[in-house]
Amino acid sequence: MIKKSALILIIITFVCTACGFKVVNKNYPLKFDIVNIETSGENRINFLLRNKLINNSNNNNNNQIDLKIETLKEKQIKEKNIKNEITKYKIKIIANVTYQITPMQKKGNFSISNSGSYDVNIKYSQTIKNEKNLINSLTENLASEIKNNLINIADDF
Repeated sequence: MIKKSALILIIITFVCTACGFKVVNKNYPLKFDIVNIETSGENRINFLLRNKLINNSNNNNNNQIDLKIETLKEKQIKEKNIKNEITKYKIKIIANVTYQITPMQKKGNFSISNSGSYDVNIKYSQTIKNEKNLINSLTENLASEIKNNLINIADDF
């Protein structure tokens, strides 16, 4: 009986005490303001990235970040059928991000890539629509990864 209560007490102690681990909360207001975004590469991807990042920006902070984003889209054949007709394409989007935090004069860069595939349809217009939907989804993922990396960098200060 004493062993069971001691064991329960030890388990409760381990569960209730904190180890100092801090969960990064991505939903709190951002600690930086994106002042300038320069883009080069794929125009459509850059347009979507710029809009997503500017919408997430907070204009009331001291940390001002200048971004330079270079995007590259690689389209490759993923599958062919027996008749040697293309049935799937693979698209890989690579974003090289260079940042500069103005008050601290900290500079750095990071690279993010994202890939996916889409099916070729009988109708060409449907194939283009599939490609456009994939690019939109990959670009949204890239924007959220860029935002998360910038949050981690801003939290270091």
